[in-house]
Amino acid sequence: MTTASNRNSLVLDALAFYFSVLFLYTAFSKLTDFTTFQFDLHRDPIVGWLGTPISIGLPAVEIMIAALLLFRRGNRIAWWLSFYIMLVFTGYVMIILTFIPHKDIPCSCGGLIRFMSWRNHLLFNAATTLLAVGGIRVARKVRGQLSSNRMRGDQILYNKLLS
Repeated sequence: MTTASNRNSLVLDALAFYFSVLFLYTAFSKLTDFTTFQFDLHRDPIVGWLGTPISIGLPAVEIMIAALLLFRRGNRIAWWLSFYIMLVFTGYVMIILTFIPHKDIPCSCGGLIRFMSWRNHLLFNAATTLLAVGGIRVARKVRGQLSSNRMRGDQILYNKLLS
């Protein structure tokens, strides 16, 4: 394996670890304090009417994405799901900041993230969305390097059989 492919694999593993920890932390924080999470969702002016399905589905989706990120075979799907979920979260925060006059809406994220200001939340989500784009790009490079390595191995075997 070349230095570039080692570096790409290391970056991909670090990003997958970051997203896995983030999604597992927020999911289990929501589940640990499920009553507060569900109450905050129902008070939300944008998604309050979907409070119950979101309170059940969102932690499940976050855990599923984290699990997929831990296995290379599920990486492609996991990176796209990470990107889309972070894009939705970022868009939601942008709507809060743009259209909701009173920003005293409780954040229903889990753990310490819920205590961020809405502006800091937007920056955090935007940066994390960009990291997901980076994960998609690096995963594509790693997949390309792995398939070209396999192809080289097949060519070596083919050449040995011919000689």
